[in-house]
Amino acid sequence: MSSKVEDLETRLAFQEDTLETINKIVIEQQKEIEKLHSYIRILKDKISSVESSIPLAENDAPPPHY
Repeated sequence: MSSKVEDLETRLAFQEDTLETINKIVIEQQKEIEKLHSYIRILKDKISSVESSIPLAENDAPPPHY
């Protein structure tokens, strides 16, 4: 009986360690995702400002269905 309890305690300790490791990884990934979202937002703004500053020539006008 004692060895079964020790086995369960060992498994529990291993699972707790694994969960803590996974949690740290998920937190880091979430931070990276938030940073990437921020970069995407900045790039969208820059693209919009560049597009709006480029004058369209008559032959560069968007097609009627646009």
